[in-house]
Amino acid sequence: MATTDRRQDSLEGALGRLVQRHVGVRVLVAFSGGVDSTVLLHALSQQLPPHRLLALHVDHSIQAGSGGWAMHCVKVCNQWGIHIRKTVLTPAARDHLDEAAYRNARYAWFESLIQPGDVLVTAHHRDDQVETVLYRLLRGSGVHGLGGIQPERPFGSGVLARPFLGCSRSDITAYAAEQGLSWVTDPSNEDRRYDRNFLRHEIIRPLAARWPASGRNIDRAARHLRHAHALLEEIARQDYDELWEPAANCCLGH
Repeated sequence: MATTDRRQDSLEGALGRLVQRHVGVRVLVAFSGGVDSTVLLHALSQQLPPHRLLALHVDHSIQAGSGGWAMHCVKVCNQWGIHIRKTVLTPAARDHLDEAAYRNARYAWFESLIQPGDVLVTAHHRDDQVETVLYRLLRGSGVHGLGGIQPERPFGSGVLARPFLGCSRSDITAYAAEQGLSWVTDPSNEDRRYDRNFLRHEIIRPLAARWPASGRNIDRAARHLRHAHALLEEIARQDYDELWEPAANCCLGH
């Protein structure tokens, strides 16, 4: 029971901090119908009134059953009294393995809907963060890239937040089971041709089996790198201000 309480404190506490930071605003939830976004939407519905929530569902028509997933999402939102908007998007790139093209199309639609003051939330969690950091490391990213997924940043007219970044996938699936939630499963999540799936199944799972704390440690390293990047930016701004003002005055003097 104590483990359950700590798990719920982790998820609900993260959302509580989000709600406290953005009092009274509309919250848009990227809702795929999978377990992660289902838990996110359900947990938010326990803390916010329905009129402050809007679920957003994107059907990329990659999988044959994606139309049924959209129907499932509508059914869930109707049960919980939450308004939902859905769309069918097909990026120009027809390569189903081009994950970036589908992500860009999805976020472009999200940005077209966000209004000043709105917060868009996604269900990215610590395991996603580990995948991102390793993927960027393999691509040779620098300090900024190795900081991984940003917990919160400006997005369009509002803010993009990932309140579950400090929570593990196991925390989320356990919450879903405890609450008796239903969700859809995308079979492409098992397809190793996708880079992230390969990392998840072939690299990260063996790492976690050998070093159980590897996920938490990689997440902590990413936080250190985000702090380092913020500090470097602050120093650069100070240097710029110190150099720009004397240079500007010198030019004005002539």
